[in-house]
Amino acid sequence: MEKISTYLKRLKFDPKLATTWIAKYITNLRLVFLLVLAITVGGIVSYINLPRSLTPDVKIPYIIISTILPGAGPADIESLITVPVEDSIKSLNTIKKVQSTSTDSVSIVIIEFEAGTDPDKAKTDVQSQVSGVADFPQDAQTPKIEKFDFENTPVWTFDVIGKGDSASLFRFANDLKKDIENLSSVDRVNISGFEEQEIQILINPQLVSIYKLNPQQVIGAIKTAIKALPAGSVQTEDTSFTLTIDPDVTNVDDIRNLKLNLGSQTIFLSDIAEISQKSKPDQTASFVQNANGEVFKAVSFNVFRVGTSRIENTVEDTKKVADSKIEGSNGMFQVVSIQDFGKLIGDQFGELQRDFILTIILVVAILFIFLGARQAIVSSLTAPITFFITFIVMNILGVGLNFISVFSLLLSLGLLVDDTIVIISATTAYSRARKFTPLQTGLLVWKDFLIPVLTTTATTVWAFIPILITSGIIGEFIKPVPIVTSTTLIASIFTALFIAFPLVLFLLKPKVPPRVVIFLRVLAAVVILGGFVLLLPKNYLLPIEMFVFVIFLVVTYHVRASLAATFLRYQIVKKTTVIVRREFTKYFDNGLVSFQTLSFFYKKLMKQILMSRSARIKTVVAVVIFSLFSYLLLPLGLVKNEFFPKEDQESIFVSVELPPGTNVTTTIKETKDLLLQFKILPDVDFVVADVGRTFSQFGQGSGGNSNNILFSVHLNEKRNRSSSEIANIARSQFATYTKGKLLVEEAVSGPPVGADLQIKLFGQDLATLDQNADKLIDYLLKEPGVVNADKTIKPGAGKLVFIPDKQKMADNNLTQDQVGLWLRFYASGLTADQLQL
Repeated sequence: MEKISTYLKRLKFDPKLATTWIAKYITNLRLVFLLVLAITVGGIVSYINLPRSLTPDVKIPYIIISTILPGAGPADIESLITVPVEDSIKSLNTIKKVQSTSTDSVSIVIIEFEAGTDPDKAKTDVQSQVSGVADFPQDAQTPKIEKFDFENTPVWTFDVIGKGDSASLFRFANDLKKDIENLSSVDRVNISGFEEQEIQILINPQLVSIYKLNPQQVIGAIKTAIKALPAGSVQTEDTSFTLTIDPDVTNVDDIRNLKLNLGSQTIFLSDIAEISQKSKPDQTASFVQNANGEVFKAVSFNVFRVGTSRIENTVEDTKKVADSKIEGSNGMFQVVSIQDFGKLIGDQFGELQRDFILTIILVVAILFIFLGARQAIVSSLTAPITFFITFIVMNILGVGLNFISVFSLLLSLGLLVDDTIVIISATTAYSRARKFTPLQTGLLVWKDFLIPVLTTTATTVWAFIPILITSGIIGEFIKPVPIVTSTTLIASIFTALFIAFPLVLFLLKPKVPPRVVIFLRVLAAVVILGGFVLLLPKNYLLPIEMFVFVIFLVVTYHVRASLAATFLRYQIVKKTTVIVRREFTKYFDNGLVSFQTLSFFYKKLMKQILMSRSARIKTVVAVVIFSLFSYLLLPLGLVKNEFFPKEDQESIFVSVELPPGTNVTTTIKETKDLLLQFKILPDVDFVVADVGRTFSQFGQGSGGNSNNILFSVHLNEKRNRSSSEIANIARSQFATYTKGKLLVEEAVSGPPVGADLQIKLFGQDLATLDQNADKLIDYLLKEPGVVNADKTIKPGAGKLVFIPDKQKMADNNLTQDQVGLWLRFYASGLTADQLQL
């Protein structure tokens, strides 16, 4: 016989509770089912419409201004580009910090605005200020202004390799690029390793002096010849026509036949120059080395999605185009996937669904063991309904599905069933007192447990609220955590009180209307018939077999009483039926293990501790020792304090920076030499080498100089070592590399907030700062656990200084600008214009 607590023995029902609004609600199951239906439909629709991405849509007010001045050293870049840009933005009021970097040919200015500033407005304001700078050098390219955007990353990065020559590979890659860009879900496609073509006009130096030729004359003639010129319009009585002059040049031969008027002479451009179509000099390259050590020239693709398109849809569309193109090449070309965000998101949501199902199974199993089948059935509805409510709120608030919000949902899985378990176990305990009707049981549970359940949930929700006030990149990045978690917890208490609660009361003493019984029987028949159809082979006899099966079901249903009586005539069958029915009822109602037994054992233990002074002292001492041990875990280093700990990655990265000024040819040669070193690195599937790129935590290598190399080392899926262990092996292997600076990098799982430790040195003398930075790096690298110590000061390439003779310049009526123009003309050439061939 079950033991009843003293409180339940003394508990009495107050008739006034039957007149409350909750009494009317829990007895109206139609309203409960309508509520469940509305939440289910709304949740499914919201889940389908939720935007999916790998990272949260973080609005960070960072603006990046990049400006290129070809051939300029760091000092010239600073004085000619960086300083004017910094001066132009000083009048903006909401700027928090400005950081600039001046290197060979490139100026980078990063502006951080105050929190709350609209990034789009900040970009517009910066664009307006920078466009007003009038003293940029003539050769400087237009400043590129971008806002910091986590979503501005390629959804799929892949390489195309081929068995034929480079020209065939480039043609195939160019056609594939155009096909992908035509997709409505693709915003743009960036490629590297693709050799661009140009028309080179090599003018004979001897003829320049003979004809007194000025390079600007040639450039002006070419610009005029390749452009269409509008010439107004022609009006007739019936209509009007626009009048234009078509360009004279549409191909290379037209450029050769271009006429130049040089004083009293008219000559063809081909008379003074050699004109040909060739690959641009100093272009970067990409290579792929497979597991067998074979190296292939490659073209790298970075596919960006349209903002309104889902990542997985964009990747799927792109793969269809790429696969179709590859199939049509008869095996000449192959696609090597480098980074597939669509697959990552699919795996992420697959893990969510797996954990979701496991949680429901575990909760149902635990409740069945300790409380019974009725309670377990009701609890199985808690998790999906709670998530449906969360999806509805996320859709309203604009919170998408990403790895942070998915992490929050997984975190909530262990908490969302707590309220349901409390309510169900309390209802079960009150019902087993056998003193009250189901309605009275429910009202008493509501009265006794409403405040405690609300208080505990509010306390848990409050623990997550302070995360909302976290500032900076981390604060914006983790903002979905308190929103999703708090919403899930509030939704769980709503589900427990207004859905699980009335359903478990109904199951205590169910009264099903006849029409519902008929509906359930029909539904069961349809399910059985559907299963029968799925199991049977599909042939012309299927309709007959279905008809026979339906007749069999109808006859069996009508003679079910006679069949049962026939079986029960046998004594052993009768006894077995009674035993099975009794045991089934017992476990269905009470579970496999009596929770009351555990409860009374716990009560007895607590009584022994409270009644004995020595037991109380021992308990307090044990709690104090355990608490101190727990607090010491962090300072002793036994527990690491990492909000985004390193995870096992599919790849590691090796970035190489050769001495400044290293040309592309030398860099490519060194790339091929380094690729040989990766053959002995364990657990490597294939390696991708990109010349002219650097490592970035944004999912792709950012643009670099000709002395930069980025190796993407992709690891085998089945391996015994973690990516961090392989990275450490690579660091040891390349520790003696002396031809440049080599760093082994690992991608982070959280926001790219920079290095773990950042030290800033201030001073007026840049050379002294550089020396002190080198000393600091040498010291840090000697400390255990320190890897990849670096500095922002980058050495510039060597330069030749031309000192013109002022007197000779005056004798020949030359200005310093004209001398500079002729130097650029002879040293590196001039770009005339662009021609679409």
